Amino acid sequence: MKGLFFAGLLLANLNAYSADLSNVYKSLKDGEYEKVISSLESIKSTDKKFLSTKFYLLGLSYSRLQNFPMAIANYKLAVSEGNNANDLWYELGQALYAENELQLSRKAFFRSAKGDYNRAQSNYYIGHISQLLDDHKNAKKFFEEILKDPKAELEMQQVGRFQLAESLLQMARMKADTATYVEKYILPQMEIALKTIPKNETARDIERRIVEIQKEFGLDPALMRNGRPRPDSKPQYSFTQSFTYDSNFTLTNDLPENISTSKDTFIIESVLGISTAFDFKRRFIIRPSLDLTKTSHTDRDSASVYASDGYNINPKLRTSYEHKAFSAPASLLLDVSYEYQAEDRLAQKSVIFNNRTTSFTVGERFKYFQKGETTFKIKNKYFRSYSESLHNDSVSFSIDQILIHNKALYVILFLHNEIKYINAESNNVSSNTLRFDYIKPNFFSKTNLSLGLSNTWQTYEDTTKDEVRGVETTLSANMKLSRQVRKFFSVDLEHIYTKNSSDLETSNYSKNETTLSLNLSL
Repeated sequence: MKGLFFAGLLLANLNAYSADLSNVYKSLKDGEYEKVISSLESIKSTDKKFLSTKFYLLGLSYSRLQNFPMAIANYKLAVSEGNNANDLWYELGQALYAENELQLSRKAFFRSAKGDYNRAQSNYYIGHISQLLDDHKNAKKFFEEILKDPKAELEMQQVGRFQLAESLLQMARMKADTATYVEKYILPQMEIALKTIPKNETARDIERRIVEIQKEFGLDPALMRNGRPRPDSKPQYSFTQSFTYDSNFTLTNDLPENISTSKDTFIIESVLGISTAFDFKRRFIIRPSLDLTKTSHTDRDSASVYASDGYNINPKLRTSYEHKAFSAPASLLLDVSYEYQAEDRLAQKSVIFNNRTTSFTVGERFKYFQKGETTFKIKNKYFRSYSESLHNDSVSFSIDQILIHNKALYVILFLHNEIKYINAESNNVSSNTLRFDYIKPNFFSKTNLSLGLSNTWQTYEDTTKDEVRGVETTLSANMKLSRQVRKFFSVDLEHIYTKNSSDLETSNYSKNETTLSLNLSL
């Protein structure tokens, strides 16, 4: 009878706990976590199985209330009491993570993954925590585990591959040629992650990250490797028809000294151009172009004027090697130009060969100053005329600096030029030019303003000519308005004032040129 009494008493106690826990589970399901805690704390029992359940439920409740220190304490008590709930280690890992206990959190998630509870999510947490601990080798290992998991959902595979690429990036930063690893291994992983689910929030994050990495390592497909925009490979066609009134037309006659005709005339010039550009491995840019120019003068009575009628054929090949200097985009320049010039030099109203010119230019464009780019150039020009006495070679050196301030461009240029006549050394000259330009885009209503001022000092090597002519100076000032009328059509209006000064009276002159240009670009 006594044994039956104690058995009945024990059964009654277990039934009582069962009823209490049933209410606790209901409160837990309803989100009444404080009620769960008070109910469990009110039950006094030393039963091990009950305690393991009690501490586990307390841990869950404190976690949901974001009281993570208490949650951690109760989860640990549940473990010590032998609780084997499937999600215990996962929940403990999350609470430890919230308290920045990263090493312990990683161990808890490892136990969760080993117990096959939320394996993909657990492996993700292990990988992510390893990233935070700068342990990218382990991070890589566990992100790869997600990709191997057949039960992992697409969203988890996407974010796992994304973070795998991030860890590979950090590992690649330790290698000598990081950019190569980024291009061959890391960006492809991100592209695969992007295609896993193309239109979700993670995909948008991946897209932004791809752009950031491409820019950092010069791998943006829209940019050269140094960060400059890639050239448009589509052919560009242009046509310009200009009308110039020259108050004092000047003959150049292929000699250093200009000759004033004291004649005014209208100059009609037509220029047809075609150009294209393409790059090689986003490192080299090649820009071939061809300009065809026809020039005529309305003064058909003065031979000294219409003798300058003619045409010009000018193919060019401009190339650049795109690199970086002073931590900014820079370009090593190499240009080749050929020019064929035909004129009515016999004043017979018939155009014939006048000269051909071949030029080679090397230079460097870089950004040393924050306000704008600097360009150095050295140019060799070989001029071959119809007359051997006019053959000459020249070497020039130039440097220009662009400054950008208040949405305006300021350009300063210095040019030194030396011309050596092969068969007439008395004509050898050297000159120095200093020029200033001011360019204000959108000066008013889609109209750009350009102002320029330059002065050239020219001296002769021949002592006799030097004594007669002295240091000749040419002062030039110009103003230009350019208006974009349509997408492919623009109009320019320019005025240039020139004054030439010399000790030789006949070389003193001044002139005004006003030009209207109609420009079509396709």
